[in-house]
Amino acid sequence: MYGGDEVLAIVVDLGSHTCKAGYAGEDAPKAVFPSVIGSIDQMEVDEPDNPDKNSGSVPDSKSKAKRKLYVGSQALGFRRDHVEVLSPIKDGIVADWEIVESIWDHAFKECLLIDPKEHPMLLAEPCANSQQQREKHDLICQTIPGMENFAETAPSVRGLPQMVLESINKCDVDIRRELFSSILLAGGTASMQQLKERLEKDLLEESPQAARVKVLASGNATERRFSVWIGGSIMASLGSFQQMWFSKSEFEEHGASYVQRKCP
Repeated sequence: MYGGDEVLAIVVDLGSHTCKAGYAGEDAPKAVFPSVIGSIDQMEVDEPDNPDKNSGSVPDSKSKAKRKLYVGSQALGFRRDHVEVLSPIKDGIVADWEIVESIWDHAFKECLLIDPKEHPMLLAEPCANSQQQREKHDLICQTIPGMENFAETAPSVRGLPQMVLESINKCDVDIRRELFSSILLAGGTASMQQLKERLEKDLLEESPQAARVKVLASGNATERRFSVWIGGSIMASLGSFQQMWFSKSEFEEHGASYVQRKCP
């Protein structure tokens, strides 16, 4: 129930590679498309003789320099001169909100064919998301091995096995044994072939002898790729979660900090 009516919640996972959007309670997202946009100066993109090339484009009215943004697999599939492919995410954090809004708008209006004002939204966020990012309603997804609210600031320095080991070693010594046997691979990168076997082998070589290393991953490639979205789909469909929704009017009444109180 939302606002007194029975409506389906929308789950959105904006990843660094693809944006996934769909209805809560379903097994997979209905919309999956690149989380990048094509950008060209407005005066260079109008092509009246080819309306297909202009499909999926949205004017960027907020930008000081006039430009047109192309969103979605079909729009990005056409070859265009002077196009620049841009990602809104830099180092796991959203750097361009205008692009994010264009991506969300495409997901809601072009893919799901809904009015976002009529549905509650569950948006995935990184475990190390800052308070400022949460209050902007930007909730993106990244998968990080480690404790909640902890992220590597320079992941290129270490390999994945070292990151896992350091994360476990930062936890209480009493639970490290359990953590070594419960290492879960999730997210798009988990779809890489033999990643599970390679990680388990490397961890066995570098972990303490007493540790019983076990890396877990779904045998279904689709579940690995959409694991974050699927988790949100399950959560948003639970009866116990329905009290967590809050409306725009509540947000405006209590201010941006209401996000922190409602979803700590």
